[in-house]
Amino acid sequence: MSPQPLPPRAVGVTRATRATVAAAAVTAAIAEDRALAQQWLEQAQAEPPVLGDEGGEWTRQLAVFHVWQGDADAGWAQLQTLVGGPELPHPALRALQPFYDAMYGEVPAYRAYLAKVEAEQ
Repeated sequence: MSPQPLPPRAVGVTRATRATVAAAAVTAAIAEDRALAQQWLEQAQAEPPVLGDEGGEWTRQLAVFHVWQGDADAGWAQLQTLVGGPELPHPALRALQPFYDAMYGEVPAYRAYLAKVEAEQ
């Protein structure tokens, strides 16, 4: 049974559920349904939440979406908006480095950022 896409601007999709919609885009990307993934992505990006609202989770989901779509550079660019701030402080980045290395290890901007963080310690 294939998932049913949301109609454009679905009723009830509010700022409070944008991260959930972004997660649906990730799920469709993992399932290799590019058309459905794109539709969910457009829904998620229609009205991004404000950081602190649930924007951190929304941003993380979109970063993972890009990785699953084969664009780790775009994923890191998305995630980097959180790095160093309250949503993803440097100690958390270092603690989760094996996870992030698996996703972004080939991205030159990620490696450069890690080198900068290490140099500042």
